[in-house]
Amino acid sequence: MTLELTLEVALKTKEELAEKIKKGTVFIYPTDTVYGLGCDATSPHAVQCIRNIKGSKHPLSVIVPSLGWLKQNLVVQHEEFLKRLPGECTFIFKKKDPEAMPWLSKNGRLGIRIPMHPFTKIIQSSGRPFVTTSLNLAGKPVITELKDLTKKMVESVDVIIDDGVLDNPPSEIFDLSSRFVKKLR
Repeated sequence: MTLELTLEVALKTKEELAEKIKKGTVFIYPTDTVYGLGCDATSPHAVQCIRNIKGSKHPLSVIVPSLGWLKQNLVVQHEEFLKRLPGECTFIFKKKDPEAMPWLSKNGRLGIRIPMHPFTKIIQSSGRPFVTTSLNLAGKPVITELKDLTKKMVESVDVIIDDGVLDNPPSEIFDLSSRFVKKLR
């Protein structure tokens, strides 16, 4: 059975939700751009659930628990970009260990975000990297209102956090994995 909460209730139960993240719970949650699908990125089973919902094998980005985690696990060549976090940006870095979490990406790189949204603090309090991918089926428009969720989506997740209509532009994407910065979106 899926647990549905308003953002206000979610913020009041933050410790319980942080524990759910650590247990591999799959979420539909709000960000500063659109709704996302997410889970503990260190759980291959939970990540596979998200891939099944989306119908996609593309690399997945994560919300990092802290800038310390980012610097410990990723090669940071363009540190000046970190000043844009939190915010509506996705940055792609080389992993220090290219084999780490291969269920997220197999190319030795990892996209990261820190959305400027109150729910991000709950995610970060879990201490885990958290998958962040837009709430949509592969190749379809993103869902901006939870009333547009399919029955399969509702039945495939454990927790849904409702924050009303979210219809902001998608995050900008910068590839910071090489000497030269590339803006991808």
